[in-house]
Amino acid sequence: MIEELKAVFAEAVGLSTVLAILITALFQMIKPKISDTDLIPPIASLLGIVVGLIFGWYLQADLFLFGLGGLIGGLASVGLFEFGEKSKNLIEKE
Repeated sequence: MIEELKAVFAEAVGLSTVLAILITALFQMIKPKISDTDLIPPIASLLGIVVGLIFGWYLQADLFLFGLGGLIGGLASVGLFEFGEKSKNLIEKE
């Protein structure tokens, strides 16, 4: 049972790396319309799940796996972009 969960999670993480690129691009298009910054992570997570489920449905694959990969990709897309913005701001200050 544990080994099966590890295998599913490993596949989801691998899938999320691919989906994170697309989710980041989509999220950056809608991010300027979000006035409350506290809602950014939940909206990115929801967007990731939706994108993952659409890909899973299109490829006729395991929807749970693609939804989980989309969730991880959505959270990663917010973290990666925020890290990049903060790093850019630090570099510009120097």
